[in-house]
Amino acid sequence: MRAVAAKGEGITEIQNALEKHFAYLEDSGELRNRRRQRIVERVVEVAERRMHRRLWNDPATMEWLEKRVDELESGAITPYTVADQLLGTYGDLVKGATK
Repeated sequence: MRAVAAKGEGITEIQNALEKHFAYLEDSGELRNRRRQRIVERVVEVAERRMHRRLWNDPATMEWLEKRVDELESGAITPYTVADQLLGTYGDLVKGATK
């Protein structure tokens, strides 16, 4: 499609195409699916931000993690193991429960 806004050419055709596509998205259920997916993504983003803030702003968490750096550096323990231990130890903090 071509349009020249300054001349007012093609604007109606583009508007019609957009309306047709919107109707297709609505009728096919794709619009609802996309909206629902965005809602899920938004919840994930909010949860990740809250977990991040709760964990990494907690002095005890950072102290706990610092104590494991030597083991991590030497390869005696993996980051995955430490992450699992951290979540086990500070799970209540992640959930927002008070210690």
